[in-house]
Amino acid sequence: VVNCVGDYVFVAKMRWGVRGAALATSMASLLANGMLVRKVWKMVGGWKDAYREKTPNKEEEEVQETQHTKQLSAETNQMENEETDPTSIPFISFPDRKSLTSLLLLAGPMFFVMLGKIMGYSAMTMRAGNFGMVSLACHNVLMRIFFFFATVGDALSQSAQTFLPGLFYRKKLQ
Repeated sequence: VVNCVGDYVFVAKMRWGVRGAALATSMASLLANGMLVRKVWKMVGGWKDAYREKTPNKEEEEVQETQHTKQLSAETNQMENEETDPTSIPFISFPDRKSLTSLLLLAGPMFFVMLGKIMGYSAMTMRAGNFGMVSLACHNVLMRIFFFFATVGDALSQSAQTFLPGLFYRKKLQ
């Protein structure tokens, strides 16, 4: 809705052309992302509140337990709360060095593959833009069609890589 209204205002009324359309799209994207972050923020807050309500009150526990059980329970609860208490987890956090290293070792190669693809697609888009607006629009339509079918093709490719060796091996045994 924001994009359509923005297009009408910036392109039709203010006559900003492509810049107006880009501004309307950017505004719509910012609004959608802001709404998403707000929703996630509320959900996390709700989860924390629900956890606090489910967690029994420490005073009630102490009345019901014996002295020895109290000591063991207090030590266990303190250890568990330090490790798993979701109310102590911040909304945004950064990993420590060990976790970041582990993540980079796992996802690093794929990150560089994706970065290469993005650079290649961006270079193609910039080159298509050099040929004019119509060429850029055609390139945009073809890229959207490509990405639509690439998703299905990628899934088929992965399935084939997973199951075909087993089928060939079974044929070889028969």
